Order: sequence, then C-alpha cells, then structure tokens
Amino acid sequence: MKKAIIVGTILMVMVGICPSAQAVDSADTKNWEFNLAPFYLWAVSLSGDVTMKGQTNPVTVDFGDIFDNLEAAFIVHFEGLYRNRWGFIVDVNYLSIGGTQETPITDIKVDFDDTIAEFDGFYRFDRGDHAFDALLGVRYN
Repeated sequence: MKKAIIVGTILMVMVGICPSAQAVDSADTKNWEFNLAPFYLWAVSLSGDVTMKGQTNPVTVDFGDIFDNLEAAFIVHFEGLYRNRWGFIVDVNYLSIGGTQETPITDIKVDFDDTIAEFDGFYRFDRGDHAFDALLGVRYN
C-alpha cells in the first residue's frame, strides 16, 4: 500500500509540473505542439513456461505480484508535431523486478530487467474530423 501511495503522489506531482506544452509564433499560428507524459503505468502480467533440468512448468505472475516486487521503473513518452503534419515520438520504458521465494529444496531468486525504447517519425494525413498517421521508426526491446 505504501508503494501505491508513493507512486500516486509522484504521478500527481509530475502531471502538475509537466503539462502539455505548445509553442506558437507571433501570428498565433501553431508551428510546434509538444506532449509529454513523464510517468505512466502499464499494468502488465507475465505468463509462460519455465524449464529446469528437463522439467517444464507453467508460470503466471499477475500485476499485483509484479507491483509488490517492483524495484525500479522509468517511463516517459514525448511527442512533437510540426504544423499539424510532421512529427516524432520518443517512448522509453525501463522496468526492474526482483524477488526471492523460499522452497523446501532451495531459495529461488528472480531478477528481471526490461527496456523498451521506441523512436518514430510520422506524417499526418488530416481529413477534417479524422486523421491518419503514417509512422516509421525503430524499437529496441
């Protein structure tokens, strides 16, 4: 519960000091628009199989267990749009999870680090009330 209060407080502070920003020229025509999401949360879970010494077992970890074992997180999303046509996106996610489970045979220690970084450029096709973005970029996982 203490972690939830700390994360909630950080989110409120970050949203308060890092609102979306817009730069306009002297004719009040928008040249650039910027949006920053300094910290957001993906509610993730893990599922799969673990094989040890030839024996395979299913593993499922829900979001609550991941949050309880969260060691570090860095998440930021930044977008820029020039004259409502050309734009870029930078999205970086880092997550570190760790924990130890005691069993009758041995202690199991798990350390999981994940980084996802995405850098994109796009062109916006604007059709009145609707828009379509053609996106090209790279993602590191």
